[in-house]
Amino acid sequence: MTSAASIADAIARLRAAGFVGKATPLADLDLPRIGHTAGIGEDVIHAVMVVEPSGGGFNRLKRWKMLFEPHVFRRNLSGAARTRAASLGLAYAALKPGAYPS
Repeated sequence: MTSAASIADAIARLRAAGFVGKATPLADLDLPRIGHTAGIGEDVIHAVMVVEPSGGGFNRLKRWKMLFEPHVFRRNLSGAARTRAASLGLAYAALKPGAYPS
């Protein structure tokens, strides 16, 4: 199983390598190159492509879609930072299906 830290490291390596998407769908033959660059398996990339970006991998600004999870964000904050994030509607104690901010 791939950890969140190793996925974050892989994304950092892609950014450092200058990878910038053109907001076009990835083909199966793109996966080995991207996997090699990121140091992760093609199966991991494919799983993320299928599960995470409902409706496509890029948003209207042609950036990768990423699901911001306020309940996870809150779990990683404490004190004044947690209070401020909650007041802005960016952090809440429990998952609220369908209530994810853009």
